Amino acid sequence: MNPEKNTITDKATTRDYVKGREDELDLLDLILQLWHGRWIIVIAMVIALVAGTTYIAIAVAKKHWVSTAIVTQPDAGQVSYFSGILNRLYPRIDAFTQEYRAQDATQVASLQQQLFSSFSTSVDVQKEPTSQRPYALDVSTSRLDKTYAYPLSITLKADSASEAQTQLTTYLQTLNDALVKDYIADINGNIAIRIHELNQSLATQKKIAVERNQLHLEAVKQALKIAETSNITDSQLNSVVNLTDETLYLLGSKALSAMISHESTKPLIMDKQYYDTQSQLITLSELKPQLEDLQTFSFIKQPDLPSSPVGKKKMLTLILSILLGGIAGSAIVLVRNMVKARHLNR
Repeated sequence: MNPEKNTITDKATTRDYVKGREDELDLLDLILQLWHGRWIIVIAMVIALVAGTTYIAIAVAKKHWVSTAIVTQPDAGQVSYFSGILNRLYPRIDAFTQEYRAQDATQVASLQQQLFSSFSTSVDVQKEPTSQRPYALDVSTSRLDKTYAYPLSITLKADSASEAQTQLTTYLQTLNDALVKDYIADINGNIAIRIHELNQSLATQKKIAVERNQLHLEAVKQALKIAETSNITDSQLNSVVNLTDETLYLLGSKALSAMISHESTKPLIMDKQYYDTQSQLITLSELKPQLEDLQTFSFIKQPDLPSSPVGKKKMLTLILSILLGGIAGSAIVLVRNMVKARHLNR
């Protein structure tokens, strides 16, 4: 064995042992210092306890009553009426048949999501003071499922159980009515714009029909001239299936003259688009959205009547006061002993 290596190991072991003993002595010395100054620590803890008790009595003695409601997206039945209004306002056309078709379930779901999103966003905003309510409401929200925007738990604090329930019920109903009122105003504005657009479309289509009729009349007059020049009095056709403006003269001057003389009494020929537009206009003119026909949310749980008040945790406050007092007292003892030791070493 190597004697030098053994010597180094023994020295290291001895040094570690001495260091450990010094740590133990320091710890014992610290405990003795605290024990000798125990009355200072006790006095500090009593003072902190009195301060904590005073704080509880003054600041947190008042208890609150909390009413809770749980809400989610409005039911399909609560938005189906307005889904129908949107369908009439902005009808969808089938790409193959060119026929108008109703909105599908995804559109109803989109409307549900849109309305509830407006509601959940406005909950925290509308709790601030208003002209009708000069004070702010103590309202808070939380998601029951963090991955989804609903269901939503809404709580309101008040000075009594009935007041908490009443205020929460009134608050939710007032918020819903305000959002629905704004939504209906927006719908009515869109309806008015759409009616104006449809009236313009009808006027444009009618103007086009008049111009088309005028062009046809000019074609008939031109055909009459050709028929008279060609001495074609009677029709030369067995069938008029493939008759065009270029072959109108084959009807003969008699028929063409009769067509021209009765042109002023002939009704305008409108295509299907004109009557579809007219139908939309009549439907929109009869739409009268009502406030009570729409909801921005539905209840899973109505605002409840709290059975017991909720206050600050007094016991926790007292325990923290005692701990802080003990820490402060210990610090005073150690600092005092450190100052004494420095004076003695001078």
